[in-house]
Amino acid sequence: MIATFILTLAPVLTLGPTPASVTVGDAPDTLIVAPPTWMTTMRPWLHHRRDQGHRMVVTDAGQSATNLRTVIRDVAQQGRLRFVVLVGDVPVAENTIASSTTIATHMAPSKVVRRWGSEPEIATDNWYADLDDDEVPDIAVGRLPVDTPQELAQVIEKLIQYEQRPPAGTWRRQVQLTAGTGDFGPVADAAIESVSKRLITDGIPPAYQTDIAYGSWRSPYCPSPFEFGPLALRNLHNGCSFWVYMGHANSYDLAPIRVPGGDYPLLSASDLLQLSQPHGLPVALVLACYAGAFDLPLDCLGEAMVKSPGGPVAFIGASRVTMPYAMAVMGKELMDAIFVQRHATLGEAVLASKRAMVADADDPARRFLDQVAWVISPERNRLAEERHEHVHLFNLLGDPLLRLPHAEEVVIDCPREAEPGSRIAVRMTSPVVGQAMVELVCRRDRSTHTLARRQTWDDTQAGLAAMNQQYRKANDRQWSVQIVQLQDRESTVELEVPKEAAGPCHVRAFVQRDRQWGIGSADIDVVRSDPQAGTLVGGTSPISGDLSSAEAEAIGP
Repeated sequence: MIATFILTLAPVLTLGPTPASVTVGDAPDTLIVAPPTWMTTMRPWLHHRRDQGHRMVVTDAGQSATNLRTVIRDVAQQGRLRFVVLVGDVPVAENTIASSTTIATHMAPSKVVRRWGSEPEIATDNWYADLDDDEVPDIAVGRLPVDTPQELAQVIEKLIQYEQRPPAGTWRRQVQLTAGTGDFGPVADAAIESVSKRLITDGIPPAYQTDIAYGSWRSPYCPSPFEFGPLALRNLHNGCSFWVYMGHANSYDLAPIRVPGGDYPLLSASDLLQLSQPHGLPVALVLACYAGAFDLPLDCLGEAMVKSPGGPVAFIGASRVTMPYAMAVMGKELMDAIFVQRHATLGEAVLASKRAMVADADDPARRFLDQVAWVISPERNRLAEERHEHVHLFNLLGDPLLRLPHAEEVVIDCPREAEPGSRIAVRMTSPVVGQAMVELVCRRDRSTHTLARRQTWDDTQAGLAAMNQQYRKANDRQWSVQIVQLQDRESTVELEVPKEAAGPCHVRAFVQRDRQWGIGSADIDVVRSDPQAGTLVGGTSPISGDLSSAEAEAIGP
């Protein structure tokens, strides 16, 4: 069966389980580690990747970690290896030999996080990506943590749907950020939340829509605790390009929302069974402890996400205890790899972010983060070790060859300043000719409504309804919008500047036609005339002074 499979699917080659058998003609760029009995199930995925130009070679699951690493290095010596796809879960018991349908992982010794309650060893697939023993990955590795051919078929269907049949809609420019409280103390929490969230959102271009749900009941970004968990599920079901969580977690659940008098669940592995027929499949990034503990007997939250028919198409998360500083660096570097460097595949983006993590800071944002960590981190003298250890901690549960759907660039030309109550001409050059949504939105650290932190807890029906209303207002940054049908690559749209608009804003556009889509933005300041001075004066922030500066900073401009 294997021989027939290889003949009909060239250029896919097969390797034996020992390094001596690694002899191939044309060097492959992708090594697949999978049970031989599952290769028929993999056929649609293999055809799909072959049509994209990948040359693939297959070796059996069930090898020891040491032997598999030797096979990977032998293939890499041929000069073209870029991806390793592990198809199968890890053995149930630690340090046991893998079965024919499981793939061993490596247990790396912990030097930093074990001091904070973690196990002495870290389950990591990063070991396979390190070709020269410097503990820094050289190739992209991802694992499809499936236990049966049926689960594999389901995951493959999601992968192909993501790349070939994505539904139309604004979900493609949506990033959902959910944050829990740190519970490290008021000062540390404020600093961590401010720096971490801002570094992540700063890496997301203004053309993208970011919505924030924050698990502190005092925050206007916190909906009713009864709604927080269902909101997370709705966001996953309705679709977004990335779903990001920052906070506490265990292997199977995100930490509950805590309010005076009780705790309310946020998201658990069992909740994902409710997801089906999603509008758009996100990539999930979970910056928390244990959510990616893929070596446990039961499926962790990350595995459940990837296996759920309506869950994320891929998951990036940690297998053990994590620390705020290194997680913030990971989030910042991943956003940069995806949105700035625009890597073609998710595996390459994760690889680039890990390599950037271990490097010394070479940009203002990283230097600022290092300075803050030096002040507040309990491991201030071991920051480099902490970053290196998180390279092992974070793993990709998903296909490293997953192609990221980057938008075409829409170039926007508009005035740099505008007065409230006026209209502006927005000139667009779009490679996509289709339906366009053109908006005037305030900057992410602002709102179109007055916001204030809650001083008292109100669990009446009216109080909980007010929380939901305030949450919606906090994420409402739209001053005005026009939806038009573009007839040409170059178009002009008139946009209203409402009388109540003020301060730093963006004009942004989202254009779509079938599978094609484009986005763009331009900065604009909404300022009012001062009749006495004869000048223009910038508006004040609509965010109330009662909103903490840390919270406003956390959202980023």
